[in-house]
Amino acid sequence: MSRLDSPFAVRSYAYRNHLDLPFYITEDEDVPESMHLNQYPSTFIYARDGSIAGQHAGAGNRSDESVISCIDHLKSE
Repeated sequence: MSRLDSPFAVRSYAYRNHLDLPFYITEDEDVPESMHLNQYPSTFIYARDGSIAGQHAGAGNRSDESVISCIDHLKSE
């Protein structure tokens, strides 16, 4: 997904890929300074309290056991 995608495109992508999770679409001026990495792709993992629990700039394997373990840990909190 790109920040240039429309809300409809995001919902369609989620539906086609059977993704049952929230997607948040923001305008550029609403993006917090902590997310200004100026590198794409960028991935952020959030804790339940809204804090950034993990971030990665650039290509990477989001299926790596360390990523899955991090998300599982956050889900259990």
